[in-house]
Amino acid sequence: MPEKLSPKQLEIQQRKPLILDAACNILREHGYSALNMNKIAQALGCARGTIYSDYQNKEAILAEIVIRNLQRMVDLFDRAVAYEGRTREKMLAVMVAYELFIKLYPKDFQDFQILKNVSIREKLSSQLLAKISVLENHGIACSASVVVEALELGELTLREVSPEELVFGCWSTAFGTASLQFSDIPLEELGIKNPLQTAHIHIRHMFDGYNWPPLSSTWDYEASRKNILDSLFAAELAQLTSTGVSI
Repeated sequence: MPEKLSPKQLEIQQRKPLILDAACNILREHGYSALNMNKIAQALGCARGTIYSDYQNKEAILAEIVIRNLQRMVDLFDRAVAYEGRTREKMLAVMVAYELFIKLYPKDFQDFQILKNVSIREKLSSQLLAKISVLENHGIACSASVVVEALELGELTLREVSPEELVFGCWSTAFGTASLQFSDIPLEELGIKNPLQTAHIHIRHMFDGYNWPPLSSTWDYEASRKNILDSLFAAELAQLTSTGVSI
């Protein structure tokens, strides 16, 4: 039986999401440089000290926002690795999950980029850093588990890299692509109209190079992608479609 919270603990539990929501609104409208305890307190109609009683600094608030956001990504990854198909199709499902997160929550992805700043991270407690690390690494762990499954089934053979290193190649491509997509680099002027789709193509050829069956020359991965979206991520697909974003 869970321990009963005191009135004070219950008050803090109920107040924290309101603080995060207010801070998130300021981030979205004015950017990180405009975020401070005064503005959060004003948005909630409370004293600044009330905010400080829950959070040590604005960096901790940003970290909690990112943690809340990363929980969405974890949910998408967990559904992806449960896909019933060949191991390479499961890996495609993980890639689709990551693409969905980026397209559904682009501001969340950018918040995470802000948190990468060393001057921000050094102001965070070891507990917050540990939480972020676990969530951030979840996608790599899910992907690596698919690679390990492929190795155990004899569908894949690795000689020069470990499962984690193979996943790193995929992750660096996808993460780098998303980062560039949100930069001020004119990708379309450089001939790159759909960055994430381009990343998918590169990773597909990489897997072909590792001889991970079924090869793209014999398998319709666009059909697999459609089935993954329809069977695992129908709600997210509908949400994207309603905003006019394609995937």
